[in-house]
Amino acid sequence: MLNTIDISKANSKVIRYKQNKEAFLKHIKDAQVVKSHAQWSDQFWVEVMRIEPFNTIILNPHLVSSFSITYDGLEAEHIPMGSGSMYVFGDMTPLKLDIVFEEEATWDDLYNYFFISDNKPIIPSDGTYLLPKDWYFEIQVYAVDSGWHKKSIYHNNFIIDGSMQKDFNTEGGQIQEITLSFVPMNSNERKFEKNKSKSNTKKNIWDRFTDILF
Repeated sequence: MLNTIDISKANSKVIRYKQNKEAFLKHIKDAQVVKSHAQWSDQFWVEVMRIEPFNTIILNPHLVSSFSITYDGLEAEHIPMGSGSMYVFGDMTPLKLDIVFEEEATWDDLYNYFFISDNKPIIPSDGTYLLPKDWYFEIQVYAVDSGWHKKSIYHNNFIIDGSMQKDFNTEGGQIQEITLSFVPMNSNERKFEKNKSKSNTKKNIWDRFTDILF
C-alpha cells in the first residue's frame, strides 16, 4: 500500500514537471513573439513639410521608403609627435538626415515639391544666393512601437544638402527611388524629445505585457 502511494506521488510529480515545463516553454515563446513585434527599425513615420517658400501641404509619409540619422560628433585629427603620434578632436560634424523617397507615377511630383515654387525654380539662376530662411523644411521623425504608437525621435528645421538624384537600371521591377540629404539650419539648435515618465504615459496592453515579461 505504501509503495502504491509512493509511486502515485512520483507520477504526479512527473506530470506536474511536464506541465510546468510546457508552461515555461510557452512563456518563453510568447515573450519572443512579443519582442519580435516590438522592433522599431522597420516601423517609422516621417513628416516632411516645406516651410519656405510657403507650402501648406505635408508630404505623404507613405512615400518615405527608409531614412537614417547620422548624429553630430567630432572628427579626430592625426598629429605626428616624433616617432609616434596622437589624435586630438578637430572639426565638429553636424547632424545629417538621409531620406529615401519612393517616386510616384508622375516623376516630377517630388521634384516640384522640393525644388519648384509658383511654377518657378527655387534655386536662383541669376548668380544670387539663397539664405537658409529662404528655403527650408520642418521634419519630424517618429519610431512606432508594437502598439502602433508614435514616439518622437527628432525634429528640427532642415535645409537640403546637395541635389536630387534618380538612378535607373535594367534589373528587376523596382520602384523609382530618390535620396535627399538634409542638415539642420542651425547645428547648435537641439530639439531632442524628452521622454515622458512612465507614470504619466498611458500604456497599451502590449506595453504592460512586455513590462511583466522583461
